[in-house]
Amino acid sequence: MDTSAITLLVPTTPEERRLLGAVYRDYGNQLLAASDEPGPSAGASDSSAISYVGDEGEANLRRFVNQIAPNARHALRAIADETIESGTAPDSDRVRSRMNLGTDEHNRLGGMLTSVGFAVKRTDLPRPYADRWGGTRQIYEMDPEVAETLRRILDDDGNLR
Repeated sequence: MDTSAITLLVPTTPEERRLLGAVYRDYGNQLLAASDEPGPSAGASDSSAISYVGDEGEANLRRFVNQIAPNARHALRAIADETIESGTAPDSDRVRSRMNLGTDEHNRLGGMLTSVGFAVKRTDLPRPYADRWGGTRQIYEMDPEVAETLRRILDDDGNLR
């Protein structure tokens, strides 16, 4: 597969976020429409659930979590808690609120989760969540069984509680 490099501008003002968010969303929709493959959220939760369910899945998730930074563990725990407690996929504002981050600290949560991307490369395991753009903010989808396992693992390791 041939790929090209692209530089993304990071918005700093609400106006830039609206403009660049619309441009990036539209470009992503064009790419998905031109592709024969399903988009990133289609089936993404299923593939992570397969890798992280059952005894072997728990061992995989434990190995994955051990490869990420403590603040990324905190973010994953917040996603898992919101998934279980609300019964729906949380958006970035709910995750930031649970982590006691201001809702204006958009880049801080994303920065915390960069450790997850590096762990994916190191372990060859998928992210334990799928993310998608939900109009004005990021939505984090996590299989409830994976969320329960993640909560158990992080509790066992004493990282959060």
